[in-house]
Amino acid sequence: MDNAVASVYDELRRLARAEARRARDAVLQPTALVHETYLRLRAQRSGGWSDQASFLAVAARVMRRVLVDEARSASRLRRGGDRERESDHETRIAVQDEQFEVIEVSDVLDRLAASSERQARIAELFVFGGLSIDQVAAALELAPRTVDRHWRFARAWLVRELRISARGSSNPSREGAAE
Repeated sequence: MDNAVASVYDELRRLARAEARRARDAVLQPTALVHETYLRLRAQRSGGWSDQASFLAVAARVMRRVLVDEARSASRLRRGGDRERESDHETRIAVQDEQFEVIEVSDVLDRLAASSERQARIAELFVFGGLSIDQVAAALELAPRTVDRHWRFARAWLVRELRISARGSSNPSREGAAE
């Protein structure tokens, strides 16, 4: 795996820098995000990728977990989970030029996955991995046009659900996600 990481380290850094630009008040700087991702990938030891595209797809999923874990940790601190408050900001991420909390985006992606695993996976690769249409297509072994079509639908669904959630609706719409 070290060879795989070494060969895509620059790409991981690019993804982490893109993530840092999308995330407002990021808890982790790009280098820390890459290193934490690397450590978690190394701990998995199972690989699960056959080429650079599939490695980046796995790395995007791990980056999502890292960001969500860090956001939850910061949230606990804000609520007094630790006597010394280290942070008083929210970790946010951009979806279609709007900022949403990382945890909220992750939760909405999980709801989308219940209806359409493919659309949720595509959205995760775009939102948390910062991959291009061609990279997502290669990682998921889909045609770029298929990825584009699913991404357009998933992005619109995500933004709608995130807006509903932000308004505090207790019964957000969960219909509409389909393969």
